[in-house]
Amino acid sequence: MFGVDEDAVIKMKKDPANLCNNTSKISPTISLVKVLNEMQIKDVNKMSVKEFNASNEFFRYEKIEKIIYRRPTMKKILVVEDDVDIHLLIKDILEKERYKVISAYSGTEAILLIEKNDIDLILLDLMLPGLLGEEIIKKVKNIPIIVISAKISLEDKVNTLLSGANDYIVKPFEPKELLARIKVQLRMKNNKENKELKYKDMFLDKMTQTLYIKNNKINLTKTEYTILKQLLLNPKQIITKTKLIQILNENNKVSTKTQLYDENSLKVHISNIRKKIRNVTTNEYIESVWGIGFKLYD
Repeated sequence: MFGVDEDAVIKMKKDPANLCNNTSKISPTISLVKVLNEMQIKDVNKMSVKEFNASNEFFRYEKIEKIIYRRPTMKKILVVEDDVDIHLLIKDILEKERYKVISAYSGTEAILLIEKNDIDLILLDLMLPGLLGEEIIKKVKNIPIIVISAKISLEDKVNTLLSGANDYIVKPFEPKELLARIKVQLRMKNNKENKELKYKDMFLDKMTQTLYIKNNKINLTKTEYTILKQLLLNPKQIITKTKLIQILNENNKVSTKTQLYDENSLKVHISNIRKKIRNVTTNEYIESVWGIGFKLYD
């Protein structure tokens, strides 16, 4: 749901005529009064309807939305398709639904873009130059993949899904069906991220703030949970000691003048986490990067 930009609403009340659109084709349209009512502006009835409709009774929905609403972060979808016409068709469908589209025309290019971008979902053709779609599926982890392929045999579908793809659509496809399947995968990804964080054979239950390694339950303190959460959110990155200390102090609403956490206390908490993990496995999970911070072992 969009949030309301109160400054824009105030500006609109003062000078509604500037928001009117006399020259553009009005489709779809919505009255300003209706918009304000939907936004639950209490004093809307005190305003002059003539003022709202100074230049035109209706306002373009797109223009009102751009001014009044703060857009949420756009979901990034990587389209991997070497056929230019199909690629542009998919891109157009997605952009009309306000998805951020990242384009790759070969398997090799797709891998490079995945490494450089925070991708929410991948639409993947199988027959690609450079690197086949099947090979990409094996390399990609923790990103939902919807295969869009001309391969129509049941064997191809089954093998692709078993290899790691989340869904399979046969070309030619219906735009509505594609969009519905995308929404389902993004919703499932969001639900999963809200419940747990996974890395290899370790996952952190966000609801109970409990760590599990190979089905072994490890109880954590609030501080230990916060540290592990940061590491699992960024499994390939080094989390600096400074950042961890800052996050811990912010979570505990401690001012910078009276910090509860410092470098020494951070090391103690890291040590405690390692001890708890060693009670259930001989594997090491947290790596110290000398002079910088910590990361998860590859």
